[in-house]
Amino acid sequence: MVKQIKREISTMKLIKHPNVVQLYEGMASKTNIYIVLEFVTGGELFDKFSAKASSKKMKLGNTSNSLSML
Repeated sequence: MVKQIKREISTMKLIKHPNVVQLYEGMASKTNIYIVLEFVTGGELFDKFSAKASSKKMKLGNTSNSLSML
């Protein structure tokens, strides 16, 4: 498991892309792993996905209701 985490941190340090959060540093103690990431504004990404998913479900529900009335 430790080997996989080290490999993941090494790979993330190499990735430089405008759509990927930049990893600046990775450190570890005996019990914790610390990572320093690029600061990103705009809120929680999960919230944006959730809002988009519920919006699609609502549209699908409205479409289903419209079709059932035919």
